[in-house]
Amino acid sequence: MFVFAGTAYVWAGPRAVPVTPFFEFEPVLEGEHLTHDFIIKNQGDAPLNITDVRPPWGCDKKAYDRQIPPGGEGKITIGVKTTGYGGRELIKNILVKTDDPENKKFYLKIAGKVKEIVKISPSTVTLSGIPGQTLSEVVTIEPVQVDELKILGMALKYNKQVKAELIKPGRGEKNWKVRVSCYSESAADIYDFITLTTDNPNKS
Repeated sequence: MFVFAGTAYVWAGPRAVPVTPFFEFEPVLEGEHLTHDFIIKNQGDAPLNITDVRPPWGCDKKAYDRQIPPGGEGKITIGVKTTGYGGRELIKNILVKTDDPENKKFYLKIAGKVKEIVKISPSTVTLSGIPGQTLSEVVTIEPVQVDELKILGMALKYNKQVKAELIKPGRGEKNWKVRVSCYSESAADIYDFITLTTDNPNKS
């Protein structure tokens, strides 16, 4: 004969339990906006209050259930912007605060790979030489996820000693190019930013 004894225990007060605190999304194209619902269970015997949700920069807090009854569940909806993460992994940690005395704060995590729309090579141009010499380099802009990308305009921001020439794709080609050049009659540190405007709304 076997005799088993069991004890049932209910957590006194609210108890916050994230069902899946980590969400990894499938690779997406830069510019897409992601939305995910995190489910939070209350495994206590008192109402659980979510007092604050703080997503980092690049996220927007859509909505969250401020109170979850005992034995119930609620959700925290988080939106994520992928602009600027092309070709990189996106990782966001969201701080959640509750009135659970044993779990007053915890983090939810969203991560995944973002596919780039264009590949810029090199993305930073470094030129060095002697005074009176014209220095130059060509930057290639290659559409990765689309067959065609039109560059509508180009602007430099600071220095007139830096020049940029936009070169359109030839027949049967899709890559754009920018020839960057600089000239100075004396030794100097010269820098500038080149901004390109495109017809792609996700990489405008």
